[in-house]
Amino acid sequence: MRTTHRRWIRPLAVAAIAATAAALGGCAQEPADGVTTLNFFQFKGEALEDFNEIIADFEAENPDIRVVQNQVADADTIIRTLLVKDKAPDVQYDVAARPYNSNNTDAASHGVAAMTFGWGYIIPVGLDPEVEAAAFKWVKRITYDEAGACWFMLQQERPSPLIACNENPEYEELNPHWDKLLGFLENDISIGVVPVQSEIFSTLTDYIDLVGFEEMSPEEGLAMAAEEAQGILDDYWASAS
Repeated sequence: MRTTHRRWIRPLAVAAIAATAAALGGCAQEPADGVTTLNFFQFKGEALEDFNEIIADFEAENPDIRVVQNQVADADTIIRTLLVKDKAPDVQYDVAARPYNSNNTDAASHGVAAMTFGWGYIIPVGLDPEVEAAAFKWVKRITYDEAGACWFMLQQERPSPLIACNENPEYEELNPHWDKLLGFLENDISIGVVPVQSEIFSTLTDYIDLVGFEEMSPEEGLAMAAEEAQGILDDYWASAS
């Protein structure tokens, strides 16, 4: 496995995991000549090279599996590619959890994981058993194995769901705010995602903006956001049942 990695110097520190969705195996081919081909779709341009390296190592260890990466660009990817190339505005940012109360030293933010974003890898149902087994082996490499998952997240300068990955001291060299980010992860609360999650997240964001622009107090914003979010959930579960 690689012993060095490309270092990306950015003018800003990011305290959120970028939105990504990837589909795996949607066009997986039946085994031919003993080799199973997987079509791996992802839309993050800055991850293209990293995935290629992981694929090369994976295929070397699994000669009966071939992974074809299909990268589809979009506006979000273009913006992030500019950040990776150090072409973002020269503005210095700090990192803080939201909501944050600088007047209360005892205040603690409890984030909510996977509100509307996260890494998602999809294996369709109904695949040939050999294709399905190959797909699961590939997903394990890019989500769990240290050789793939840890290395990839380090190249992306993003935290990993695997605690052991985040303990790599190289993160501290890449991001001076790494200790703060790890603190956020310790307080993060994972929740189940329902189809109306994006609507709930939008509601919460609207009230955060209203409080931020001092159009209502934090207490009012929290109470109204909770009431509307609960209403959205109640309506969903009523219709689902």
